[in-house]
Amino acid sequence: MSSIATNFTATGAGGALRVGPRSAGADPGPAAYGRGGELPTVTDADLVLGYIDPDYFLGGEIRLSRELAEASIAKHVAEPVGLSLLDAAHGIRALADAHMRELVSGALVAKGYDVADFVAMAFGGAGPTHVEGFTAGLGFSAIIFFPYSAAFSAFGCAAADIEQTMPLSVTLVVPPRATDAEILRLAERLNAGWEQLEARTMERMEAQGFRQSEVSLRHTAAIRYGRQLNDLIIQSPVTRIRRIEDWRALVATFELEYEHVYTHSAKYPQAGYEVYEVSVTASVRKTKPRLVAHPVHPPEVASRALRNPRQAFFDGGLREAFPR
Repeated sequence: MSSIATNFTATGAGGALRVGPRSAGADPGPAAYGRGGELPTVTDADLVLGYIDPDYFLGGEIRLSRELAEASIAKHVAEPVGLSLLDAAHGIRALADAHMRELVSGALVAKGYDVADFVAMAFGGAGPTHVEGFTAGLGFSAIIFFPYSAAFSAFGCAAADIEQTMPLSVTLVVPPRATDAEILRLAERLNAGWEQLEARTMERMEAQGFRQSEVSLRHTAAIRYGRQLNDLIIQSPVTRIRRIEDWRALVATFELEYEHVYTHSAKYPQAGYEVYEVSVTASVRKTKPRLVAHPVHPPEVASRALRNPRQAFFDGGLREAFPR
C-alpha cells in the first residue's frame, strides 16, 4: 500500500471540517514550513499532535514551526468549527485517515480481493505515521514499515525497469454465435493494433538508446462481455490471434479474471465479447541493487536513536511518547 499524502489543506469553512482536495504541495508547503503557506495541512496537524519532531524533519535539514502550525489550525479550523486546538488537529488527522482507508479498501474490494490476504507496506514520508489510522478495521494480515520508508518510493523509481506503454483504440465486437472463421477475421483488428504499437514502442525505446535485443514486449487488451460497460485489462497470453485456439486462450484469461473480480455467477459469455482498446508495453530490465542484510541491534543500541522526548496525542490527550 502507498503512503498517505500529508499536504492536503484543511479548513473549517461553513462550520464543517474539510480536508482536501487542494494540496499545499512542497511550495509553499504546510504552514509549519514558514514559507508562506496559510491553510493548515495534515502535516501541521501531525506536528501539533506531537507525531513529528519539529527539530528533526527531513533528517534535521528543516526545522518546523509548531507555533505557525498551531496558529493556522486555530484560525482556519478550531475557531470556525468551535473545537479546541488538539481536537481540531486530531479531527484533521482522523478525516485524512478515513479518506485513505476508503481508498485502500475500495481499491481491493473493487477487484474482488480479500484484504486479509494482503500485507500493507507503509512507506513515504508519512506512511508509518498514519498507517495505524488508515488500516484500522481493514484486517490486513500484517503491516510492515522500515527504517528507509521515507525513501522507499524514490528507491523503487531508481530500481524499476524502464517501460514504455502505448494504447490504441480498436473496435472489435464478437457476437455470441460467431463462427471460428468470423472470429479470426474480426481478430485481425487486434493483430493490426498490436503490430502498430510494437513498431511505435520499439521506435521510442531505440530513440532512448536501447537495442531491440534488450527490449521485451507485453500485449494487453481491454475486454468486456457484449453490451456491458465495465471492461477488464487483460495481459494477453498470445501476441497474435492466428488460430482459434489463440482467441480462446485470450478469452479464457479474461473470464478467469472476470470470475475473480465479479464471481463465477456473473460471467455471461452468451452476450459475446467486445474489445475497444489494446496496448503494448516495451520494457528493458534495469540492473538491480544488491541489498545487504544487517543484524537487528540490541535494545541498548536502538535506544540511542531516540532524540527528543516529547508529548504526543493518544487516547484523547497528550502523553509522554518517549519516556527516558
